Amino acid sequence: MPERYSPLITNSTEVKFNVRGDDQLRVAKILAIEPKIDPATRTLRIRAIYPNADGKVLPGSFAEVKLDLQDNEISYLVPTQSLIPGVRGQKAFVVKGGKAKSIDVETGIRNDSTIQVLKGLKEGDSLIVTGVMVLRDEAPIKIIKAGK
Repeated sequence: MPERYSPLITNSTEVKFNVRGDDQLRVAKILAIEPKIDPATRTLRIRAIYPNADGKVLPGSFAEVKLDLQDNEISYLVPTQSLIPGVRGQKAFVVKGGKAKSIDVETGIRNDSTIQVLKGLKEGDSLIVTGVMVLRDEAPIKIIKAGK
């Protein structure tokens, strides 16, 4: 698992998995956590145990593992270019009353094109996704429908 999530797991944390060719979701418990991070991959190895009482999970089977690290009730997936990195975290711009309004955001998981926003955005906010590097607070914003 990526090192950034290491503080969120402990021995006895549950992991869910299924094996190739079988859609049944099984639950295992973390038994051991490697005491060091691999410097090449920046990952941490964990070991989980599953009782396999029915014998349906064969040794060496390919497994897809799901590990729930946080229970976030509401989060938003936004384009990475819509956020601005700063000294004290990241911020975004939303439209309020025809003007740009800067808001601080807390982020979660990201990939090459999207990032999860955990705090800062609210349902119904109009997020500005382009031109954010040149925007300033209270700058007038004109919304134009696509295709016009």
